[in-house]
Amino acid sequence: MRNLNEWKPNSRQEEFLSIPTSIKEAAYLGGAGSGKSDLLLMYGIVHRWHENPRFKQVFLRRTFPELRNEIMPRSKEIYAKFGATFNKTEMMWTFPSGAIIMLGHCENEDDVHKYDSMEINLFTPDEITSFTEYMYLYIGFYSCSYC
Repeated sequence: MRNLNEWKPNSRQEEFLSIPTSIKEAAYLGGAGSGKSDLLLMYGIVHRWHENPRFKQVFLRRTFPELRNEIMPRSKEIYAKFGATFNKTEMMWTFPSGAIIMLGHCENEDDVHKYDSMEINLFTPDEITSFTEYMYLYIGFYSCSYC
């Protein structure tokens, strides 16, 4: 997976990408290796939302080690090709347009407050079964002003 021109979605990813963007909630389910994480990392790119300076995505995993071990290396492969720079302290990719993709984690229920008052356009919890219902609803519906 090098850039948008080289990334080819599998048939299940294509089906998910065909869902109208007016639909505010959808689930892509499957076991390890089914392409869920790659799809969530590419979703804003495929729709070219990374070109909008006001775009903010929160890609969420339950723990920091999950981000560090799996998602950070994958995101580097993708986002650097689009001119994005990574701020390791903030765990945030910033694109030349000013668009932001934040790699976040929410290990405990109190961690939901890290996302208070963010103007999130796209909330993409990865491995959703690892989150509590409260975490999902709080960030996805109460903190997400555009979702």
